[in-house]
Amino acid sequence: VFSAMERPLEVRAERAWSRRLDNFSRSHNISRPLLAALLRDYEKAHGAGVRVEPRRPRWDYPGAFYFVGTVVSTIGFGMTTPVTLGGRVFLIFYGLVGCAATILFFNLFLERTITLLAYVLRWFHQRGLE
Repeated sequence: VFSAMERPLEVRAERAWSRRLDNFSRSHNISRPLLAALLRDYEKAHGAGVRVEPRRPRWDYPGAFYFVGTVVSTIGFGMTTPVTLGGRVFLIFYGLVGCAATILFFNLFLERTITLLAYVLRWFHQRGLE
């Protein structure tokens, strides 16, 4: 869902940035590689914004899956956040339901694990007493 909502905006921003970079390079007679090197250094320093070279998009399926995992586990690293209004609104409701479902899942998982462990320990205990 997040990939479908966020990826189109990311693609449009990348296209617009590429056009602007080409225009700037031509109008200021700066070679594209030199300009790209400068912008890569800026990216390292600032740590945000549009990428100079193509990289894995943040909102492809693995990126969106990673984001969902950080939300429902309540880790929330903050490296990726929805930008669109629809993505933000969906995140609020998804976070509420997703966190509750994750807590329920782990509760049920641990309950079954403890029950299994109790049976195994009881079995060993009974075998040791006979």
